[in-house]
Amino acid sequence: MKSCSVFSILSDGKAYKVYLSIPTYTMSVTTIKVRTATKQALDTLREYPGESYDRLVGKAVHIAKTAKKEPKLSQATIRQIEEARERFTRGEYYTEDQAWKILGVDDV
Repeated sequence: MKSCSVFSILSDGKAYKVYLSIPTYTMSVTTIKVRTATKQALDTLREYPGESYDRLVGKAVHIAKTAKKEPKLSQATIRQIEEARERFTRGEYYTEDQAWKILGVDDV
């Protein structure tokens, strides 16, 4: 869907109309009902506060599809994600500045 905006520009005493076509996109949304236990399970998948339920459901769908296609790879990946979350919870991570320093990048 595109919308068209019209702007008037005055230059050298003359008026010009400028037509600007700007693509606009709207996201279709819907409401779903889930049990409280399901919502709580989704909440445990959050990687950061405020992560949307749309993103959480999307991740769960991706994991389910991957697990169906490649079960061994999926289990290893899930284990790695869980281990990374545990390290993050324990505070075992680098800040952005520390990471750049480790990589030898001084000018960021």
